Amino acid sequence: MEAAEAAVAAQTVKRDKWIENAGPLTALQFEDFGRAAVQPGYDYYKKLFCTSGGDMNRLKNALRAATILDLLKLMHMSLLSAELLLDDLKYFDFPKFTQAFLVLLQGELLLLLEHAQEDFD
Repeated sequence: MEAAEAAVAAQTVKRDKWIENAGPLTALQFEDFGRAAVQPGYDYYKKLFCTSGGDMNRLKNALRAATILDLLKLMHMSLLSAELLLDDLKYFDFPKFTQAFLVLLQGELLLLLEHAQEDFD
């Protein structure tokens, strides 16, 4: 956390000096400055969550796969979407989520989607 705070402090000093020297900004200059300020954070996010092998990528995929267990989302889901989410349950790393188990769940998926359409309270 200290490294992140130091990076923010350094960027703040850099920003303040840049604003002092820049004077009035055009809309394009202001947008470019904003993009340059945000880009390091966005790159860090992509590295953690979007890059295969990123520290949080498996977690993101597991959380997305868990939506197959949400009946309110399941009732509006297509069969293809449900199949893809079911395949991603492997990211939970549960010993019971073997490939054979996921294949069995695939066989029950159509019935599950039909039941999701029924009224419930």
